[in-house]
Amino acid sequence: NKMPTIKDLLSHTAGFSYNFIGDAVAREYDRVGLFHSDITTLEEEINLLATLPLLYQPSTEWVYSVSVDVLARIIEVVTNTSLQSVLKKRIFDPLEMSDTAFTVDSKNYDRLMTHYEFDPINKKLHDPLARSQKIAGFGHPSDQLTYARGGHGLFSTLEDYSKFAQMLLDGKSQKGETIISNNMLSQAITNHLDLKFFPLEIKTFDVEVMEDNGLDGYGWGLGFRVLIDLDKTNGVGSIGEFGWAGAAATYFLVDPKNDLTAVIMTQVFGADNILQRNFITEIYKNLE
Repeated sequence: NKMPTIKDLLSHTAGFSYNFIGDAVAREYDRVGLFHSDITTLEEEINLLATLPLLYQPSTEWVYSVSVDVLARIIEVVTNTSLQSVLKKRIFDPLEMSDTAFTVDSKNYDRLMTHYEFDPINKKLHDPLARSQKIAGFGHPSDQLTYARGGHGLFSTLEDYSKFAQMLLDGKSQKGETIISNNMLSQAITNHLDLKFFPLEIKTFDVEVMEDNGLDGYGWGLGFRVLIDLDKTNGVGSIGEFGWAGAAATYFLVDPKNDLTAVIMTQVFGADNILQRNFITEIYKNLE
């Protein structure tokens, strides 16, 4: 049996799944309550994950997965410190992202966005229901100092996240401090997947494939989707554009060719993907 590599983890080819994806391993994650807790440490959650089987042999399939949480735990082991302190020291402080952390100061509680879930049948917003295999059921406390995750749980603002997106254009802070080397950044935003992995699809447990997962035309770098085929996006976009999205309809893109970054944030689980499509279309329509 082949062991997953760091590159497999970054590429979502390590063999893991995600609680909301429609397979037997995802159901097992949910059954044991992986990531449901507000009080467990990242170490405890990854130790739990380590007792569960892989979905497939590493390097054989692309499945969007909890591998980012495994990477986060590896950072803790390698640096012998907490993920919270590594992120603060290496990213948040140099980028002056003062509103980004796994906790929120009580004086800022009134600034927290309300979570919603979209009901596609009645076209209404309601409180998220913590049903099985829903990411809304994941713990994300605002006051638990030992809490950290690789794939979810950070609080941030549009302004802070825009600073992060802007950094990804050249790897530097606004003051010129190097956050990511040129070599590492170019590796991260280059497609590393062979043709056998395409098309990339995020399958959920309640529908076979998300109706429009926005990944047509995209490959995968080391942590980002990367646009490699404009024919599949009807010519909308720019080759090399990269970024990702969040579960509650947050979305960001970085376009090195056009020296452009864009971030949109909402707080709606199960949102209609038309927001993402219109966001990209409007940006590129106005560049012409």
